[in-house]
Amino acid sequence: HYSAGAALAVATRELVPGSHPFRNFLTIFTFGTIAVNYVSLSILQDKDGMLARTTAFLDFPAANGVVAASLSTPRETIKHFSDHTMFAALPDLLQSAPYYADGMLLVESLHSLVAEYVELFQDQWCGADDALTDSHLQLLIEHLTQSLDTSDSKQSQAESGLERTCSDLIH
Repeated sequence: HYSAGAALAVATRELVPGSHPFRNFLTIFTFGTIAVNYVSLSILQDKDGMLARTTAFLDFPAANGVVAASLSTPRETIKHFSDHTMFAALPDLLQSAPYYADGMLLVESLHSLVAEYVELFQDQWCGADDALTDSHLQLLIEHLTQSLDTSDSKQSQAESGLERTCSDLIH
């Protein structure tokens, strides 16, 4: 919620105009995120907050930093759900576990929802060869790629020279 949810909510508000159809669509996923994160800061992040007082860490901010640094990127977290080959490689016990079985169904459903929505506006947002022509969405994807992918092996759009595509909105 703090990383992916906040990044999406803030970037959408900052980079995409309020009248843009994709911002309106993303509202179903981001509504309330900023308010929830703000309120929970005093409970979960504050060195004198409830969570800090109920844990055994002498230096709660340092412990909090270690946890934050150890988190996987959102793409890494859902890799088994978005790649059928990786999912099939999981042991049968995990594939049938509710977290994994339901996660696969959820990711597939969300992928279909986003793909169908993008298709509605494809003529406004996409050019030839799937090129993303909407400048607001280009900025949004670039910002989210940079802020959510902490791996050293990834390059930004500007560094890599790659153009963003409408498929990037879906994946």
